[in-house]
Amino acid sequence: MASAPVETLVHVAVVGTLTAVAPRPTDAPAGPTDTPVPSQIGGTGIPSTPTRLAHDVVYDAIFQADVTVPDGTRLLPGESFTKTWRLKNTGDCPWDDGFGLVHVSGERFGVTAPAPVPRTEPGQSADLSVAMQAPMTPGIFRGEWQLRDGAGRAVGPNVYVQVAVGEVPPAVTNSAQPLDSAIMQVDDWEIKLERVITEASMSSYGSTYKAAGVFALVFLQVTNRGLRPDTFVAIGTLDVMDTSTTRSTQDSLLSSVAQRAHQTDFGVDINPDASAHVVVVYDVEPSSSSYRLVPGILARRSSGTITFTIP
Repeated sequence: MASAPVETLVHVAVVGTLTAVAPRPTDAPAGPTDTPVPSQIGGTGIPSTPTRLAHDVVYDAIFQADVTVPDGTRLLPGESFTKTWRLKNTGDCPWDDGFGLVHVSGERFGVTAPAPVPRTEPGQSADLSVAMQAPMTPGIFRGEWQLRDGAGRAVGPNVYVQVAVGEVPPAVTNSAQPLDSAIMQVDDWEIKLERVITEASMSSYGSTYKAAGVFALVFLQVTNRGLRPDTFVAIGTLDVMDTSTTRSTQDSLLSSVAQRAHQTDFGVDINPDASAHVVVVYDVEPSSSSYRLVPGILARRSSGTITFTIP
């Protein structure tokens, strides 16, 4: 399977250029000064004429994380929610008064005004939140926002929210239980099995994926026992092995689908001694009497195993 989709965002810088002006002779009358006025080109946020400033100024931003409401979150019709994105100021000037997060395309989710942006110094990150309301009709809805400066020029990438509106499906009952202490160590990760559910097929945005055997959705609590922040990646770290020693590796695409559907963490940038709740999807043979979580082929060290059954 292809690796989990990664959102690639292109950022746009708004640049002001230093212009040297020769001093006028003291005995010559001063004439009018022509000051070019920047204009937008096709909505790109790039001024057609550089802004005259005392020094070069660059406003810029990059997307860092969806803090709330991961893509694909299920909502009831008309349900209120708050979407928060984390952006980092990668320019050389602060985001100050006049900056706002503005709707640029797609579903508005009831938003009619720009969202305020806190003062953010270069190199700092800011969590930008917008109060929203789900549409009243079922379906998948997406809207895009972008940071704008006080002059209305675009800064950084578009960020988006995408939700599925409709009745929340009933809870899955085919939950497997671990047979042992349900804790193991792989490299710097302490891994605890919370539960396992099975599905014959999984769907995402109109596409249906059928398992060769059965999809095992393995819910884990992972704790970083290392000395620096790290991201938990199951591929190469954790596999499932059945009684015939057939090894199954993570399905990255469907793991991402399951993370959105069950609103678990994505396991990104976990601080030392902090934990995250993740779900990993494996396509396993349903005929086995039991299964084991085992270290992946890239694991350097490990201790313990976790055994579980699938009903």
